[in-house]
Amino acid sequence: MSTYEIVAIVRPDLDEEALTAAIERIHQRIAENGGTVKSADRWGKRKLAYPIQNHRDGFYLMTVFELDSGRVGPLRQTLGLHEALLRFTVATHRIAAPAAAGASSTAAPAGHTSAAGASSAAAPAGHTSTAGTSSTAAPAGHTSAAGASSAAAPAGQAPTTGTPGTAAAGGEERPAGPATGGAHV
Repeated sequence: MSTYEIVAIVRPDLDEEALTAAIERIHQRIAENGGTVKSADRWGKRKLAYPIQNHRDGFYLMTVFELDSGRVGPLRQTLGLHEALLRFTVATHRIAAPAAAGASSTAAPAGHTSAAGASSAAAPAGHTSTAGTSSTAAPAGHTSAAGASSAAAPAGQAPTTGTPGTAAAGGEERPAGPATGGAHV
């Protein structure tokens, strides 16, 4: 048996008893198809992005259950006949791994290539970052997604961007300002 989840939107005009009955009917349909309900969460009444059957709000709920993969189709078919459901979707339930404290959710683990869309940190030594908007230079001798290699900044100093027009008096480069994507120091 595989683990699945149903996220459903139930009509907002149901009272508490009718809402509970609608949820029990969903659980009953799962049991009729040979499944077992593991958990059920009520997310509450929320505004819909667009009207569905002239309703602007709906009760959201999520049910996690186990079911044989061959019975998912018949379950969808019977749930489609449920009059209290405005919308529902059945998907494979996957438990997300908890992120490490203080770590960015887009950072790739050590030893992997990062393909995040907006990373603000450079790739670790020996790795490549494919982030399109990296605001920190790649480590010395490594190449960023933009194809520009850079030298490491001395300890305690921000790395330079190498953007034309950022040279300070005396020929030193400084970080670019907001107009060129960097930050003021």
